[in-house]
This record gives sequence, structure tokens and C-alpha cells, in this order.
Amino acid sequence: FSCNCPPQYTGTLCESKVSACVPTPCRNRGECKAVGNTFLCGCPKGFTGL
Repeated sequence: FSCNCPPQYTGTLCESKVSACVPTPCRNRGECKAVGNTFLCGCPKGFTGL
């Protein structure tokens, strides 16, 4: 058998929730925070920027 998973889930039994941060979309060692179906990137400590 195979499962057709909703967009937010993956795995044989749709047991794993997909994170917008895997793999990390942030550049320059930015810290990724998943927010719903999207993400926010924050600068590492000691750095500022967008």
C-alpha cells in the first residue's frame, strides 16, 4: 500500500511533519524558524541584517 500525504506531511504512513526549515533555506548561517508553511531567517548572535 501507499499513502497520499497532505502537503504538510511525509513518510510511509504520513507520520512526519514537513518543516520549511529542512533543509535550511537561510544563508550565511542564519537561524531558521518555521512559521506555518513558511519560514523566517534570523541573523546569528553578534550579526545584524535581513
